[in-house]
Amino acid sequence: MAERITMPNATELDALLKETESIIKDTSAAIPMVPVYYNAPADNVVAPDISEIEEINIDKSKATILVVDDNASMLRSIKGILEADYNVVLANSGEKAFKQLKRCTPHLILLDYQMPKMDGAEVMRRLKDNPMTASIPVLSLSGVNDKDQIKTALSLEPYGYLLKPVSKGKLLGTIAEIIFATRRFK
Repeated sequence: MAERITMPNATELDALLKETESIIKDTSAAIPMVPVYYNAPADNVVAPDISEIEEINIDKSKATILVVDDNASMLRSIKGILEADYNVVLANSGEKAFKQLKRCTPHLILLDYQMPKMDGAEVMRRLKDNPMTASIPVLSLSGVNDKDQIKTALSLEPYGYLLKPVSKGKLLGTIAEIIFATRRFK
């Protein structure tokens, strides 16, 4: 028998949204921006070797987020921000993201747009072309602020596009909204 899901009523939903907005407003001013280091070309950035991770420990009481970024500092920063509330799985390239997707199915993918070899646009195209990954929401997080590149990124229909640097409050709020809106986690 299928599990019955109870949707919150309008009053409960309104209270939840007000509480979330209050938390974001209270914390975003006191929290520093996520540091982004552009001092080295992407090809020279040393990121963690994902192949060395033998096991992914998933706490089933938390949603899982796959973070894909070729910048090791960004991966560490985002992991530090998210790991208290979410299971965080890392990939330092598009290729490694697909290897991680064979090991677990995340509730959300946080995807850098500009990466060497396989960029964020190509990762999104491949995700959408695969029936097993097409429904996973993607949040683009990028330092690209060129209008044409943003248009291209948005044409691939991510659930959102955030510019680096992004505040902790904005990042956590956007992630919570997407996970709630897609109801991919109870």
